[in-house]
Amino acid sequence: MTGLGVSLPFAGLVVYHEVGDDVLSPGEGTLDGLAIHDQHRQGEMEAMYWLDERGRTTIVEAPGRDSYRWRNSASVFTDAVSVVGWVHQVGYRGESAYDTRATHVETLYTGSPESVISTLRRYGVDYIYVGPGEREVFGDITDFERIDGISVAFENEAVTIFAVDHQQLPPVSAPVTGYV
Repeated sequence: MTGLGVSLPFAGLVVYHEVGDDVLSPGEGTLDGLAIHDQHRQGEMEAMYWLDERGRTTIVEAPGRDSYRWRNSASVFTDAVSVVGWVHQVGYRGESAYDTRATHVETLYTGSPESVISTLRRYGVDYIYVGPGEREVFGDITDFERIDGISVAFENEAVTIFAVDHQQLPPVSAPVTGYV
């Protein structure tokens, strides 16, 4: 029990660092854990509510290679399954498996159409999530709309979510290294 008591102040500092003093200021108060995000990340939360309505789908989003950053929010706050999440998954999957998945996802966001298609097929991805985190990590992101079978399903000022129609994806002429 002592460890819990010692770690509680740290949790408060993390929240303060991420959202500022709004959450620590006296006010109305709420038991809604998403309320602070609804207030400070409106566009992203709108996208996540939309995605959550799709049910249990498989998505791809930027891997959370840094702990305690706003990463993998779409899979954290929805019923969606992400191809790869935070780096703490190393403890569940092993370092090699995590790195393989993270590298595939990174290649999807920045690579050739062939690597995009291979990754989408390999992991059965239904949606590609492109939000501020993905833009921050990858900068110049693949133009997914140029690939047959990928179309915009949701878009606002903060997030674009692309739908993947596996029946319409073009064949890949040659296997991409590491994907077969």
